[in-house]
Amino acid sequence: MANVNVKEFKKELKALLTKYNASIDFTADSCSDWHGITGEKMVVSFREGKSLSIKNILLQKVMA
Repeated sequence: MANVNVKEFKKELKALLTKYNASIDFTADSCSDWHGITGEKMVVSFREGKSLSIKNILLQKVMA
């Protein structure tokens, strides 16, 4: 993964989201505040009403 092409990744991700008519969102528990976030997860939502919840994933910032 040392040679990640971020521009190509973003292009492919955009194409997939468009192809499947989907979006990626972030959500957390309603009790989350400035002191901490709980229940954090990414959700892939499909405009036909379905969703895919992705929990317990370590998100890392890609350093360019």
